[in-house]
Amino acid sequence: ANNKSKKGANSEENSFLAAMGDIDEEKVRNAKSMFSNEIEAEEYANSRRKLVELEKLELAKESKANKSKQDSTRLTKEWWCKDCGRFFNSDPKRCYRDLHTVTVKRRIKDETSTEQKRLQLQNKKTEDGGLILGSGLEWRNQFSSSK
Repeated sequence: ANNKSKKGANSEENSFLAAMGDIDEEKVRNAKSMFSNEIEAEEYANSRRKLVELEKLELAKESKANKSKQDSTRLTKEWWCKDCGRFFNSDPKRCYRDLHTVTVKRRIKDETSTEQKRLQLQNKKTEDGGLILGSGLEWRNQFSSSK
């Protein structure tokens, strides 16, 4: 039944082409709509729009992850052993083993200003991540001719 409908459609197509007279069949079969460029442009714009939305979502997730990472680096945890009278940056296993009284102190580090960061970098060598010549200077307006 399906073959008959295909044959019928094929014979209708051939009769249409025969009725049209002397026309290049290949040209007619491969003809495009005069709006095909507009449709392609609209499809491209839609796909770009979706891509931009996905990039925005990805950027928002990354910035949220970076923010929580920054917040976690500001939180510090210290262990204070009353018997030894010392602070530890990690779990004092020896004090626990010796049954010392250990308390955990959580603190929020103060955020350092740009000036403080530069002063810290000033004392380091370049190889150790210190300042590079001219790294703290603003160069944008140095050579503009504003007379």
